[in-house]
Amino acid sequence: MIHDDYTLAPVRTCLTEKGLKMNKRLGLSILRYLASLVLLLTLGLGIFLWWAIGGSLPKVSDLALDEVQAPIYPLPEHLTVVSYNIGHGQGIKEQAWDYRSKEVTENQLTLVADAMAKMDADIFLLQEVDLDSHRTFRMNQLEFIKKKTAHPYHACANVWEKNYLPFPYWPPAHHLGYVRAANCILSRFPLSHHQRIIFDKPEANPFWYNWGYIDRGIERVDVTLGQQKIAILN
Repeated sequence: MIHDDYTLAPVRTCLTEKGLKMNKRLGLSILRYLASLVLLLTLGLGIFLWWAIGGSLPKVSDLALDEVQAPIYPLPEHLTVVSYNIGHGQGIKEQAWDYRSKEVTENQLTLVADAMAKMDADIFLLQEVDLDSHRTFRMNQLEFIKKKTAHPYHACANVWEKNYLPFPYWPPAHHLGYVRAANCILSRFPLSHHQRIIFDKPEANPFWYNWGYIDRGIERVDVTLGQQKIAILN
């Protein structure tokens, strides 16, 4: 029997239109899936950054001081004040974020503490002190140093508070991560009226870079020397 192809044309047309509709529905489903995936990823990234980077510190803050019971030091003829940037106690690096092991960190911080003990200053103004940071193995560096110098009074003003800092960008294993860094003061004499004054961040930096950038500023405290007080700015 000979079939006439013309009798199959409507069926072929119907199948073609049905296939096009199915392909269109499949394409739309894929687009909706991809759009939902991008939205979820964007939302997740936004929530992570909000948690990790947080906000900037207030411009001016009154900070608490620990209550200390200590023997009264005699007033020196000359008050010795030393300013020392300890570079979070990890020694000189090619790049500030270069990785250091816990052993190297403890050895370097011991050198810092020993040097300070030899200086025998009445007051130390310290910068870049890690109080609880991933990069320095969650050490409280001020407590580590105090064991060597035996200064009874201290004041610390955090200038970098981030829950997770994804820097340097690569490799992720070397990310700074959780950061709590401060300017700190060690003193043989009582401290009061502790404040932190934060500077504006550099306008030359991209806005997203400033999200995680350190909050540089001044730590201010009064030192009681006998019947008088002097203001110290760190």
